[in-house]
Amino acid sequence: WRGGGGGGGGPGAPGFGAGPERGRGPPRAAPPPVRPPAPIDRQKTCPFLLRVFLCPDGRHNEPTAFSYTGTLPENELQIYTWMDASLREITTLLQGVHEGARDTAARLSFAAVTATAAGPMAGRKLGVVRSSRSSPDDSLTLGQMGFEIGDFLDVAVMHV
Repeated sequence: WRGGGGGGGGPGAPGFGAGPERGRGPPRAAPPPVRPPAPIDRQKTCPFLLRVFLCPDGRHNEPTAFSYTGTLPENELQIYTWMDASLREITTLLQGVHEGARDTAARLSFAAVTATAAGPMAGRKLGVVRSSRSSPDDSLTLGQMGFEIGDFLDVAVMHV
């Protein structure tokens, strides 16, 4: 996670669903429940524009880097897709345009960035997909994870 301070910038970094460190403060809220997939007829349903921001250095953009009216991070890709698109399907599309995502040791970390009722943008982790092997999060769809049309998708390409 960029510019979050505290070094490391891992999933507990400020901004992206960050909660208190283990043993400090109140317990973290449970992640949103996974919704059952709604059937979508891709022949009859219009796809939506998914704005994807690819981070090849392995760290997510800070949510404050996103704005509907101002600046956005670099490396934007635009994909037309449906809410039943899985993280594996999106990974395959990204591999077609980004060499680093094709690396056999790469892992792609997905996060949703959305506006909050209070005004600032907030991020939350969606899942991690391995580039060349199956992963537990492969079959998760955007709709199941509560992604909404208009949210941004921030993808960090991590090399292990």
